Amino acid sequence: MRDLPTLLRDALPPDRPALDLTAVRGRSRALGRRRTLTGAAGAAVAVATAGALVLAGQGTPSDEQEVLLPPATSASASPPPDATPGPSPSPSPSEKPVEQPSQSRAEARRDGVVPAIAALPLRRRMQVVEQVKAPEGVWVLSRIPDDTGPYGNLGARRGTYGRDRVYAPEYGELLLLDAARQRVLRAYPLPGVPPTPRLPGEHATSLLLRPDAVYCGRQGDGGLPTSMLCRVDRDTLRGTVRLFVAPADDAAPSYLPAGWTVDSAPTEVAVFEELLVCGGALCTKGHDGRARFDPLTLELTD
Repeated sequence: MRDLPTLLRDALPPDRPALDLTAVRGRSRALGRRRTLTGAAGAAVAVATAGALVLAGQGTPSDEQEVLLPPATSASASPPPDATPGPSPSPSPSEKPVEQPSQSRAEARRDGVVPAIAALPLRRRMQVVEQVKAPEGVWVLSRIPDDTGPYGNLGARRGTYGRDRVYAPEYGELLLLDAARQRVLRAYPLPGVPPTPRLPGEHATSLLLRPDAVYCGRQGDGGLPTSMLCRVDRDTLRGTVRLFVAPADDAAPSYLPAGWTVDSAPTEVAVFEELLVCGGALCTKGHDGRARFDPLTLELTD
């Protein structure tokens, strides 16, 4: 196959001087030294242009004249540098962190807590009625918060009440929390005998801290007539609950958790509204007077 200079020479009219192929090729090399052409198309254009200049008598390879050619486009040419990247888009606001259960399943089994209660985050499980600080943590007497709703059974619908399910408005607990009040260390369920909320300015206490144990109490009312005393040993963390069932109450619990006892004598006196120390003994106090109780068994002694 003939090259371009040869084609140019053969295309000249007979009366034109013979094309100096050496001059054409030399001019092409000179242009190559002055201007780097990208790709095979640029080289062909350079040779053709040099030949045309020689034909026109515009110069020889020794001339200093320079032919400016537009840059050739090649697929292998480097792309222009990217523009300076702008600032990264601001991250979308993070979703509210998922709240963790207040107790694990293993902790719920250990404490006899209904799994549905343990699955609640602490803020939806605990509404403080009373609390007291101690070296082992913070003891809290609590109820299910009003906004936990909807009110109804929590747990298995057909399970045993107090073990598998509870009714939220009738459920309370004695909780031992860590010092920051963020984690449940121990829980003592009080299904059916929740602590009575205190009125503003009311100073009576249903939670009493002693050197060996912590005590709690509840006065029965028209809705839930059963009264209650509870005790937790601060060394062993073992709990004891004694129920005082009113004579008119035919809804005594059919299920009693470990450590629970129903007092043998029906009690309808209002003496469980407050716990206090009287004459070195532990007493309850209410509208009907005072009564002493055994600090270990929680039985009324007078």
